[in-house]
Amino acid sequence: MNTDGVGVVLRGGPSTDNIRVQLIDEGVAFLVIDGPAEGSDLLWWQVRLDDGVEGWVAADFLAPVARSGG
Repeated sequence: MNTDGVGVVLRGGPSTDNIRVQLIDEGVAFLVIDGPAEGSDLLWWQVRLDDGVEGWVAADFLAPVARSGG
Protein backbone atom coordinates (compact mmCIF):
# COMPACT_ATOMS: atom_id res chain seq x y z
CA MET A 1 0.00 0.00 0.00
CA ASN A 2 1.03 3.58 -0.47
CA THR A 3 -0.07 5.14 2.85
CA ASP A 4 3.21 6.39 4.34
CA GLY A 5 2.86 3.81 7.11
CA VAL A 6 -0.64 4.81 8.21
CA GLY A 7 -2.66 2.00 6.62
CA VAL A 8 -5.86 2.13 4.63
CA VAL A 9 -9.49 2.16 5.77
CA LEU A 10 -11.58 -0.81 4.70
CA ARG A 11 -15.13 0.46 4.10
CA GLY A 12 -18.52 -1.18 3.75
CA GLY A 13 -19.00 0.23 0.25
CA PRO A 14 -17.19 2.18 -2.47
CA SER A 15 -17.36 5.66 -0.92
CA THR A 16 -15.87 7.65 1.95
CA ASP A 17 -19.48 7.98 3.17
CA ASN A 18 -19.66 4.24 3.89
CA ILE A 19 -19.01 2.80 7.34
CA ARG A 20 -15.42 2.04 8.37
CA VAL A 21 -15.02 -1.71 8.75
CA GLN A 22 -11.40 -1.66 9.95
CA LEU A 23 -7.96 -0.18 9.37
CA ILE A 24 -5.61 -2.38 7.32
CA ASP A 25 -1.94 -2.02 8.18
CA GLU A 26 0.44 -1.04 5.41
CA GLY A 27 2.05 -4.05 3.76
CA VAL A 28 -0.88 -6.43 4.31
CA ALA A 29 -1.76 -8.38 1.16
CA PHE A 30 -5.36 -9.21 0.29
CA LEU A 31 -7.40 -10.57 -2.60
CA VAL A 32 -9.24 -8.20 -4.95
CA ILE A 33 -12.69 -9.69 -5.60
CA ASP A 34 -14.53 -6.92 -7.47
CA GLY A 35 -14.21 -3.46 -8.93
CA PRO A 36 -13.33 -0.95 -9.81
CA ALA A 37 -16.28 1.16 -8.74
CA GLU A 38 -16.47 4.95 -8.50
CA GLY A 39 -17.44 6.85 -5.38
CA SER A 40 -16.40 10.07 -3.61
CA ASP A 41 -14.28 11.01 -6.64
CA LEU A 42 -12.14 7.88 -6.15
CA LEU A 43 -11.86 4.42 -7.70
CA TRP A 44 -12.50 1.58 -5.26
CA TRP A 45 -11.74 -2.17 -5.22
CA GLN A 46 -13.63 -4.73 -3.20
CA VAL A 47 -11.18 -6.94 -1.30
CA ARG A 48 -11.15 -9.98 0.98
CA LEU A 49 -8.66 -10.24 3.84
CA ASP A 50 -7.08 -13.55 4.89
CA ASP A 51 -9.55 -13.79 7.81
CA GLY A 52 -12.50 -13.54 5.38
CA VAL A 53 -13.44 -9.92 6.15
CA GLU A 54 -14.57 -8.11 2.99
CA GLY A 55 -14.88 -4.44 2.14
CA TRP A 56 -13.80 -1.68 -0.21
CA VAL A 57 -10.49 0.21 -0.39
CA ALA A 58 -9.55 3.28 -2.44
CA ALA A 59 -7.28 2.44 -5.37
CA ASP A 60 -5.02 5.43 -4.63
CA PHE A 61 -3.59 3.52 -1.67
CA LEU A 62 -2.97 0.15 -3.31
CA ALA A 63 0.06 -1.38 -4.97
CA PRO A 64 0.02 -4.70 -6.87
CA VAL A 65 2.03 -7.64 -5.57
CA ALA A 66 2.87 -10.98 -7.15
CA ARG A 67 0.60 -13.81 -6.15
CA SER A 68 2.35 -16.39 -4.01
CA GLY A 69 1.60 -20.07 -3.77
CA GLY A 70 -0.73 -22.15 -5.91
